[in-house]
Amino acid sequence: MKKALLLIALCAGLASCNDAEKYTLNCESNNLAWGTVEGAGYYPAGTVVEIKAIPNENCTFERWLDGNKSNPRTVTVEHSITYTAIFSKN
Repeated sequence: MKKALLLIALCAGLASCNDAEKYTLNCESNNLAWGTVEGAGYYPAGTVVEIKAIPNENCTFERWLDGNKSNPRTVTVEHSITYTAIFSKN
């Protein structure tokens, strides 16, 4: 019984005993006049997130800054990171 109480007391002093660390996923556009990006947020480590580049009228999604051309695409949150969508004007 004393061990269980000690564990509860230790956990009460922490933000959480079992929660995964959380990271910021930023999503940006190279030009907001050409398009926007969805999916940004604050996620627990290991979360799989879909991010989506949405081109404005008369604009085209070209690629992500890291070269990936999938849209939408899924990413696994492992650390804080920024994904930038590259759009062009038609």
